[in-house]
Amino acid sequence: WRTVSGHGLTANVTDVLVVNNIMYFCQGDAVNIRRGAYPSAASTDAYAAWADDGTNKASFMHCVRDATAGLQIWKATAAGVVNLANAVVDWNTNLTFATVEGTSQVTFKDSYGKITGLAEYGDDAKYLWVFREGAVFAIVSGKADEIPLKEITTMMQQSNGRCHLVHNAYLYFNIGASLERYYSSTLTDVGVNRDKGLPTARQGDVIALVGYPGRYFMAIQSPTYSSIWENNGLGWHKLYRCPSSGKYITGMAFDAVGGVC
Repeated sequence: WRTVSGHGLTANVTDVLVVNNIMYFCQGDAVNIRRGAYPSAASTDAYAAWADDGTNKASFMHCVRDATAGLQIWKATAAGVVNLANAVVDWNTNLTFATVEGTSQVTFKDSYGKITGLAEYGDDAKYLWVFREGAVFAIVSGKADEIPLKEITTMMQQSNGRCHLVHNAYLYFNIGASLERYYSSTLTDVGVNRDKGLPTARQGDVIALVGYPGRYFMAIQSPTYSSIWENNGLGWHKLYRCPSSGKYITGMAFDAVGGVC
């Protein structure tokens, strides 16, 4: 491991997007997006180069592969504004966020709370999906189309939609301590708290999801005993539990080394 200096990050990183060998670091609605190239010939330091992405600001960024326009970059502020970039650009060029199918931007002006995350999902056509504290939307033809599941609003809270996963034909996302599976306007609770659920001391919000062929993994951040679970289609199997309270799981990643995971 090596400490990275000179990155110029001045606020908490709210999201990271890697595209075209460029890392885009979101720092919230009021701070410029910071981009980095690793490694980069654009810097005298062979390790990395860093720059603000102009005056662009965002809390979240995501790519969607449009059938006509190709790979596109979207950004969103937590406050509720979604913009689309013209195209993926090279290192020395700032992203230019243009109209969204004739609309200058998609702005949410309702009572469903802040944006909590972005995802790409769809069958024949891929769309940008916007997760919010109290609802989920797809951006279709430049408009925000709310999925027809009003029951989500009864569970409105800050952590909803912060972790999500496209796996097989399904879209998974958290609603608090629950894990929901969405497909074709049908929402199914598939978390570990169904039936008897977990003991009180082991319950907590779903904090991370990771997909793998034939199975997926979920991390629960509990104030007492955080844990990691695997679902192989036959049910949930516990892989790991923190040995003591106060040890928090904050994320997960998969690493394949020499074909062994």
